Amino acid sequence: MITLYDLPSTVPGNAWSPSTWIVRYALNIKNIPHKTKWVNYPEIEPACKEIGAAPTGVKPDGSPHYTVPVIHDDSTGSVISESVVILEYLDKRYPDTSTLLPPGTKALHLAFRDAAASHIKPLRQFIITPSYYTMTPPNKAYYDKRFAGISPDSLLPQGAQKVEEWAKAQEALGKIAAWMGPEDKYVMGDEVSYADILTAAFLRWARVSWGEDSQEWKDVMSWHNNRWGRLMAEFAGKYESIKE
Repeated sequence: MITLYDLPSTVPGNAWSPSTWIVRYALNIKNIPHKTKWVNYPEIEPACKEIGAAPTGVKPDGSPHYTVPVIHDDSTGSVISESVVILEYLDKRYPDTSTLLPPGTKALHLAFRDAAASHIKPLRQFIITPSYYTMTPPNKAYYDKRFAGISPDSLLPQGAQKVEEWAKAQEALGKIAAWMGPEDKYVMGDEVSYADILTAAFLRWARVSWGEDSQEWKDVMSWHNNRWGRLMAEFAGKYESIKE
């Protein structure tokens, strides 16, 4: 059994983090049995140290920085950090399941990730503030301490700026849509891969933050000939199960 370490929230379904949704989607696409262990931000480092997870970065003071997602596969004893590394492990360890980083495509998928990051940035500014209000109290306290003096509300565009930035977000997301043919179901045609999971995980974060009935969510799902609405309907119908 695989244990996925994830951040909790206060919304139904609990899971919100796009980084951990990448791995949850992968596990569900591959139909690999797993369960979730919920850890708040202050609990991540001790939990990772307890199971021997590798840090994923370095703090400003030079000490190791630990993040989720992390998986612990008790069938092999393996503990893996960072989403792409986790997907590589799952492809190798479970070869009879859907391959999410097909041989010879890793560089292309990472290029997609880096290019997409700049195009989702305009939309991201509309998600951060409502996402803050879905956090658990320990996670809010962590955020408030780490970003002292920065009000989450100050990050959300207002008035005429909101209209302008929303149009930029639509245009930027349209550039990702243009990378695919109009008949393509996924980035690689009919085969789901890391690139699709990455996009769906980001949009899943938006849906959790705004709410499924919000005008923002309805707008984004209609953009670019319903490209994103079709993607998320596919993922919601098949791959969004949260295993406790």
